Amino acid sequence: MNKNIYLFLTFTLLILTFAVTSGCGKYMAQYSAPTIISRNPVIGAGNVASGEPLWLKFSKTMDTSGTSFDQFMTKMKFGDNMTATATIYPELTPEASWAENDSKLIITNIFFLGTPTSNEVQIISSKEALMDVNGLYIPENTVLWSYTVESD
Repeated sequence: MNKNIYLFLTFTLLILTFAVTSGCGKYMAQYSAPTIISRNPVIGAGNVASGEPLWLKFSKTMDTSGTSFDQFMTKMKFGDNMTATATIYPELTPEASWAENDSKLIITNIFFLGTPTSNEVQIISSKEALMDVNGLYIPENTVLWSYTVESD
């Protein structure tokens, strides 16, 4: 290997090492989409009580001002860009709130009524459903919840 190429590669490696150790990596995190790091109920849970509170914990602080809960809940209810094989009781109004420094979404007062053929709840994110403080949305079609409601 040519001495100049060796020096160039060594110098490049030193610069990259310095960039990573000096904290450039933490700034790159703001350019990645938020992910769900935990949820209740967990995906695939069985015999979950119909009125069980739902929550999602995100990897980043979310933009609470940019989240329209009316629109989010309407999508959950009517399947506009979301899917649900169970329906929400129409006379109840689900309530949503944020916790843990706006990284945890909690939905209460939600009761699913299983269909005659299935009591599975599956809710998938739509385009522009939830975004972080940097304006990045969780990836479309991310499974928010998928679990089975206990039988009556």
